[in-house]
Amino acid sequence: MTKKATAFNIVSDNYSSDSYEHLDPTYDAVAKNLFSNRKILALLLHLSIEEFSGVSIDDIVDRIGDVSQTDEVSPRNFISQLNSESKPIDEKTLYFDIKTWVQTEDKNDVLCYINFEMQQKDDPDNYSIEERGIYYCSRLISEQLGKITNNLNYSSLRKVYSIWIVSNAKYEKLKRYRIVDEEFNHKHKADLLELIIIRLDEDTKASNDLFKMLHQLLFNYNNVEVINWLKNFVKVDNDIKEGVDDMCNLSAGVYERGMQKGMQEARQEARQEARQEAITKLIESLHNLGIAKDVTIDQLMKQYNLEYDVALKYVNNYYK
Repeated sequence: MTKKATAFNIVSDNYSSDSYEHLDPTYDAVAKNLFSNRKILALLLHLSIEEFSGVSIDDIVDRIGDVSQTDEVSPRNFISQLNSESKPIDEKTLYFDIKTWVQTEDKNDVLCYINFEMQQKDDPDNYSIEERGIYYCSRLISEQLGKITNNLNYSSLRKVYSIWIVSNAKYEKLKRYRIVDEEFNHKHKADLLELIIIRLDEDTKASNDLFKMLHQLLFNYNNVEVINWLKNFVKVDNDIKEGVDDMCNLSAGVYERGMQKGMQEARQEARQEARQEAITKLIESLHNLGIAKDVTIDQLMKQYNLEYDVALKYVNNYYK
């Protein structure tokens, strides 16, 4: 498998983020676009949520409702817009990376709501992913009142799932958090939320189909290998092919990993020379992709801890 780097741009309350690395927004949008594809999303639900493990992927695709994303991108794949903003009274606006809902088997009602978040950093500075994930579940529950019904009919609440993928963890594991009673049974009326955190380590061999899927989509930039793997589960149409091609061919993420490797080699051999070469390659890559000058400067400052004037000097050789 040929490796590639992930570059998810995490969106927090009001699009403000003090604890995250802001990486290439183009790569981030392409990643969200691919994971918003109904077939890809259905496969993810089939492999990660126990309730859907016995449901065919085609059936899940047919039952997925509207899918929304935080960014104003143009998803390829017949996806209409569901409001991804959650803003109860006196609370901050909350933006979900991807949000959708799934119908019941007879399609007469909503079975559950799904939130999908992509995260690069496993250890935010001032909180845990678990804490933030539970908060997202709570907001998915509270926002239902007044949408499903005009009154506070709590019996109309539907279960919510918040799925978090951490792409740069130090180990590989799936962990679930849900409400159970004192007899450790979760099949009861309080079974209204489930937080699923999937931590990925590129260097760990994928242990099951869920981890294999995520390794293929996030760590492999050989589009032929990715497509052939997906064919084991779904009918790969042009929408999926184009989404996979975009992920595999967009080289900003690849350069990010190559840049990190280059920095490690530089510390061992010719530190300054290798550093400058890596900076040059990154600038060339972003310039060829049409990335804006100010975004390129921001990348250099964050990746190499450069002052603005130094980063500007590098960039001015390519951006006129």
